[in-house]
Amino acid sequence: MNLLKEYIKQVLHQELMMEKQRFAKETGERIDPLASIFKWKGDPWVFVHFSKVPKIGIYPNKEKMMENETPAGIYAYPIDFVLKQGGDMEHIPYQSSSRYIYIFRLKPSAQSRAVTMHIDKSVTLGKGLDPDFDEYAFYSVWESFKGQGNPITWRNELVKANGISAIIDLGSGQIHYHEKIQAVFFSTKDIEIIDMIDQGKEGTAYTQYMGNNIILHVNETGVMTAARNNRFQSYQDSKTREWMPSQVWLSGRKDWHDEGKLQSFQDPVTGEWMPARIHPDGAKEWYDKGKRVDNPETYFKDLEGIQR
Repeated sequence: MNLLKEYIKQVLHQELMMEKQRFAKETGERIDPLASIFKWKGDPWVFVHFSKVPKIGIYPNKEKMMENETPAGIYAYPIDFVLKQGGDMEHIPYQSSSRYIYIFRLKPSAQSRAVTMHIDKSVTLGKGLDPDFDEYAFYSVWESFKGQGNPITWRNELVKANGISAIIDLGSGQIHYHEKIQAVFFSTKDIEIIDMIDQGKEGTAYTQYMGNNIILHVNETGVMTAARNNRFQSYQDSKTREWMPSQVWLSGRKDWHDEGKLQSFQDPVTGEWMPARIHPDGAKEWYDKGKRVDNPETYFKDLEGIQR
């Protein structure tokens, strides 16, 4: 009965959030994913999950999970990890191919049953777990299934036999070596959805090589990023030599970067120093190596003098 109530609560909550999204689109309001995610910064129990469908749950693809050597579960990223990926606290990764962004919290009742893996591969076991279930016992279960066990049976062993609600990897790469920081949750009843962002679908996502090791990616919603070596990087149009933004946000904001830092560039024709950030309302900001410049005319004129 409690599971049924929890399921109904989750469904109603998702419907409410989707209605909020629909209302925003009808009224022309632009939903900024950054604002929705950033307000939860610093909460160690808040996570971000990306989905192509408007629901969150465990959808076990046995073959895929066996290939990845991972247990069945809901995979997500710690909120601060998501916010830090761009080199500062303003950039959000991994949303390029996902329409829906879910923000959820591990419930207090489940926090004491979580296992945290650290970068040195040590683990912190929640105080709500059996005292006899120590680090050695955890790794015995973990290693016995990794690479050879059924991912669903693996999950059941972790949950039913040992009571684990979630495994949070803070850098060891034990869940998956390609994504050293991530988390896996084993039941929807242990999480509370606190927000859902529908980015909509406008066009087709694509990736394009722009030369000079710069990769341009445009997602289904029109959000654009240009990066080199995983750092946001502006580039010059091959014909006009105009400096192109390294990011175009869902809200319409445009940013220019050099090696991951906000940077103003000189117009190749006029020599004028261009803003490094243009807001949807037309407001402009100038930056030099990631630091905001309040008096661009004086600052860049003096900078040119120094460079000469």
